[in-house]
Amino acid sequence: MDRETIWRRPSPDERRQQVHDDLRRIIGFLTAIVAEATHLRLPVPANISEILDNLIAWQAQLTRASE
Repeated sequence: MDRETIWRRPSPDERRQQVHDDLRRIIGFLTAIVAEATHLRLPVPANISEILDNLIAWQAQLTRASE
């Protein structure tokens, strides 16, 4: 591998895909945290459903934009 290959900046499409993947992981992670906190009877923010709904809507927008 040459130095240019190692330090190549990802293309805009690769960066868009990374944002989409990161958002998907965040939604999954947050969903798991909320489920575990609920199971353990820990306090959960009252607006957590709204937060998750907004993240899911954002993911849908990104999906449509990439099609």
